[in-house]
Amino acid sequence: MEKDSVFKQEIEDWERLRSNKDFLRYYEAREKAIKDRISEIETAEEKAAKKAEEETRIATKIEIIHNLIKMGLPIEQIAKAADLSVEEVNEILKSK
Repeated sequence: MEKDSVFKQEIEDWERLRSNKDFLRYYEAREKAIKDRISEIETAEEKAAKKAEEETRIATKIEIIHNLIKMGLPIEQIAKAADLSVEEVNEILKSK
């Protein structure tokens, strides 16, 4: 029985607030702000995932270049296989 009265009071409070135009504007603005923030977070997460994927791809390519050098392949062939210029391959080799 007590739950019914609490529930009834909550409904009455909501109805009262819902009829208040200022409250409704505040509520809608707050709801929009929350949705906008969620969207910002999702966008940031997507960008971070893409950046991490790109960094992994680059690190893998660098590792492969070093392995091919250890195997004795000419830099020209490595550059062609990695879709890089000979200069770019040399820069990668100098950086490690």
